[in-house]
Amino acid sequence: MHQIHAGSRSLRDAAKAAPLEALGEVQIMPLLRRQVDITSGVGLQLRAANQFIRVSQQFQVEVRVFCNGHAANGRSILDLLCLAAECGDQLELEVSGPDAEDAASALCELIEARFHEAAHVRDESPNEGKKGHH
Repeated sequence: MHQIHAGSRSLRDAAKAAPLEALGEVQIMPLLRRQVDITSGVGLQLRAANQFIRVSQQFQVEVRVFCNGHAANGRSILDLLCLAAECGDQLELEVSGPDAEDAASALCELIEARFHEAAHVRDESPNEGKKGHH
């Protein structure tokens, strides 16, 4: 039985002697978890998922979304749609990166604002402004 100590010892010594700058700066990224209920009548459907992604892309973050035991990449429209999150479901957001705090707040505000559902419906209403004009 042969044991080689010289190789491991020299690696250990080299690691101790190496300045930290040579290893690159290690940054600890904040990881935030937030829970928010979906109150939008249509849930997390295509338009809402698209808005969610657009908001997340404004920040330097990674976003994971958890719902009913499933996880999704918060920057993937397909992943978000596969969650099939409906009105009344609770989302857990896991946000990490340099802008985690701002991104988590913006995403929660978007969900709590029902993805601006009322403004969207009002903008698309074909009869708006035509009432009383027969």
